[in-house]
Amino acid sequence: MSDTLQHLKEASQDLLFPSESDYPLVPFEWPQDKPLPTSAALLLSGTGYPGDTPVQTLNFEEFFAFKIEERDDQDAPQRAGARRLKTLVEVLQSQLSELRVYKLGSLKFDVFILGHDAQGRWLGLSTQVVET
Repeated sequence: MSDTLQHLKEASQDLLFPSESDYPLVPFEWPQDKPLPTSAALLLSGTGYPGDTPVQTLNFEEFFAFKIEERDDQDAPQRAGARRLKTLVEVLQSQLSELRVYKLGSLKFDVFILGHDAQGRWLGLSTQVVET
């Protein structure tokens, strides 16, 4: 296991990504036998999704911006979650380059947050978000 993947596992352990339903953030290393996920089409191909699956490519910072804010309308556990998520974002930014976020599907999206490390390995996190 790479050091980067270990850092992602530690930073995301027991952390849920908030949406209408909260889902865990699952670290992964992109399989070396799959095409590099440098585009939405290659991500679909590498993950086995049908080529006509709706894909949104999102800005990394914008995807996390609201989720890492500590706000007055949050209770203590929500603020703690925002702090942990902010730490995870910092780990991603310090360990990976060319960070990108892909949302696949509709209503209940599969999300892939990924970039590459200094050795050229593609790693990241997957989760799900619900938006009705």
